[in-house]
Amino acid sequence: MGIRLFKTLFCLFVSAYSFGQVGIGTESPRGALEINSPTNGFLPPQVALTSSNLSAPVVNPQGGGAPVAGTIVYNTATTGTAPNNVVPGFYYWNGSSWLLLTSQATSGSSQWTLTGNAGTSASTNFVGTTDAVDFVTRTNNTESMRVTSAGNVGIGSNSPLSKLQVNNGGAAVSGISVRALADWDAVSISHDGNTGYINAAGVENGLAFRTNSTGSGDYLSNAYTERMRLLNNGNLGIGTDSPAARLDVSAGVTGVQTVLNTTGNINDFFQYNVQNTSTGNKAQSGYSATANNGTATTGFAWMGINNSGFNFPMAYNIGGANDVSYIGSGQDMHIANANNTKSIIFSTGTASTPFFNERMRITNAGSVGIGTNNPTTKLHISSTTSPALRIADGTEGSGKMLVSDANGNATWQSSNLPLISAFQGMVIPICANVSVNSTGSFTTTISGVNTTVTWTVLSKQTSSASFPIYAERLQVRYNFSPQLPFVPKGIIFNALNNSGYPDTFSLNYAAKSQSSITVNITRNDTLGNVAVSCWAGQFYFDVMVMN
Repeated sequence: MGIRLFKTLFCLFVSAYSFGQVGIGTESPRGALEINSPTNGFLPPQVALTSSNLSAPVVNPQGGGAPVAGTIVYNTATTGTAPNNVVPGFYYWNGSSWLLLTSQATSGSSQWTLTGNAGTSASTNFVGTTDAVDFVTRTNNTESMRVTSAGNVGIGSNSPLSKLQVNNGGAAVSGISVRALADWDAVSISHDGNTGYINAAGVENGLAFRTNSTGSGDYLSNAYTERMRLLNNGNLGIGTDSPAARLDVSAGVTGVQTVLNTTGNINDFFQYNVQNTSTGNKAQSGYSATANNGTATTGFAWMGINNSGFNFPMAYNIGGANDVSYIGSGQDMHIANANNTKSIIFSTGTASTPFFNERMRITNAGSVGIGTNNPTTKLHISSTTSPALRIADGTEGSGKMLVSDANGNATWQSSNLPLISAFQGMVIPICANVSVNSTGSFTTTISGVNTTVTWTVLSKQTSSASFPIYAERLQVRYNFSPQLPFVPKGIIFNALNNSGYPDTFSLNYAAKSQSSITVNITRNDTLGNVAVSCWAGQFYFDVMVMN
């Protein structure tokens, strides 16, 4: 038996050596190796690969190391991390990695082919990943699009932050462009790093904005209504597809656009009107207060701008035949109210106050009231604060008077009259305990200014306590802080006594300046009550000073 097997193997090796071909199951191999069996297949080496980029566990039998390129094995393992993971199947070594051998897809195959697949099911077949790994497409071996595991699509971005993010690789203008037909130019949305743009190329009729009301998601409906159009010359039209100005607003049939205040109440309704009633050289706009039913009422006002081609006033009758407010401008501009019983009122308000406050009105009689809604003269100013009127032409000055000439022209002139300042409650320090250098203070109002007055006794001569009673004399200096509004030239004193005693005083000044007045005070006391305590406020005097 052993001799027979040896002879068979010897003949096989001699045959293979002689012809360079090996046949198994055939005596006439048609290639370097031919295996023929009607019942069995070819079983290559079965190995458990760990990664497509690792040759192990397969080695080169001639000295170890990586196998020769072209080595074929059957992998039995499912392991590794994408994109180097491996699954069971035939692999061949291309010199640097294991490549899975796949067959051409048929109707029953799970592979996708370059020429497309047939017999697929949208519910089960897909192109993508089954793990939390992004799906990437490439062109020229460079990533062109990515679908992240979160469902965001990035074109030019490998980390899209929105459902669709398009980057143009740092170009000056990047974004998205849309073309409806092949021979039409595109509309694009782009950004240059600082500013966002909506671009429309080759739009002979401009860029239109349209809406419809046929239902949510009805993007393909033809029932769209144009709301706004931007022409390629920069004109913007609202309500018109052919704007003739930078902003052209057409309100359609009504000629009125309305705006509600924040309350949304018809009782607080404001209406703004923009229209051109006919062809020619005129334009007009208006605003109107409305009744509770939303219709315009009396008091409607117009503003118009006309060039030299139109010299007649525009009029608009609203609310009734007898209630007309109009404005006309040819060379002059007029603001008028044609209702001969009403006024023109100017008001202001604030955002936090829903109602305006009247500031000025011109009555139908031509009287102007500022701070009053019932002026009784041609100019009537009413104010709760002082001063209420200021006239400044550069020649005004302290102490000047407004003087009229024979034609009624008023100018500021020197008055040549003294300035007068009067103040009251100057305390006379008559006390038994008051001596030379005694001081005290009080406050009074001088020319509208709250002033602190500090007094100092410079000299004192007391009166006698028995008959004959001698007069008491004081010299007192009064210092003012702040100082008087001017240097006094004349002083008038008026001594007052509210003590109930028959004391009388005579006063004159010994010295005067803008900061102080020194007063000589003589007291005639018929009762001789010099020992009483200081009666604050019972003996005092009033002063009038003049410049």
